[in-house]
Amino acid sequence: MKFLENMKVGSKISLLVAILLFFIISLAGYGLFAVRTINIELDGLFKNDLQGLRAAKEANIQLMAASRALRNLVVTAHEQKAEVSNRYLEEYKVMMEKLYQQLDKAHELATSDKVKQMTQDTIAAVKKMQEEQHNVMVS
Repeated sequence: MKFLENMKVGSKISLLVAILLFFIISLAGYGLFAVRTINIELDGLFKNDLQGLRAAKEANIQLMAASRALRNLVVTAHEQKAEVSNRYLEEYKVMMEKLYQQLDKAHELATSDKVKQMTQDTIAAVKKMQEEQHNVMVS
């Protein structure tokens, strides 16, 4: 303690300022490190979760388009318009292929086990729906 008692007032103030400056710089460094960590996590969130959500939305759009093509196919098949029916059948097949691609993409981008299971269940449900539609069309 004699060290502090022997120091002049100006030196004591300078030492206090140096200590406070050290703490401020340390806190700023920690803040920059935290911001960098948050940035890395947000990049991962965008890359995986948001892109997976986008793929799921695209899959939904493809499912609606495939549904529309299937309805058109049923209507034209009833009217015996073979060339139009074939066009709608091809459109249906293309839309279903795009649907499976989007669902696979969503599954690959899923980060949590719950989301992966949901995409697997969705793919299984779509396959089952497609099989049932095929059975109806054949009979």
